[in-house]
Amino acid sequence: PYTVNAQTAVQDPDKPNVIHLETVSGELRKSNGRRFTIDARKGVYDSDSKALDLAGDVHIISVGRFVAKMPNARVLLSDKVLSSKERVVVTFDSGDIVAQGVRITDQGKNIQFLSRVTTRLRAAAKKENKDGND
Repeated sequence: PYTVNAQTAVQDPDKPNVIHLETVSGELRKSNGRRFTIDARKGVYDSDSKALDLAGDVHIISVGRFVAKMPNARVLLSDKVLSSKERVVVTFDSGDIVAQGVRITDQGKNIQFLSRVTTRLRAAAKKENKDGND
């Protein structure tokens, strides 16, 4: 249900279950086939807990649906949970949501924005009349 790639991966010499990643990218697949891509400048993967801590310009993209940006995020791969306790900006065609944290569970079905949530909606583009005039 997921893949994780990195430009470089270095195993921690003191903790063999910890892998330090640079230029991280990945893909999460939902049971309905929908895919999300994730990228970040850095990451730390713990093979014991199946936790991936991402840092530096974290982007989550669902093509045609939304783009979410945050400084850091934690992905619990076995539970399919993503969370961040920092500023997150989610951009949709119809507007933006800004919050001071997010928690995504149940394969993306439940999205909880955590604090100081604001929403800005954009007006839908006008459709042309049959004759081409507004």
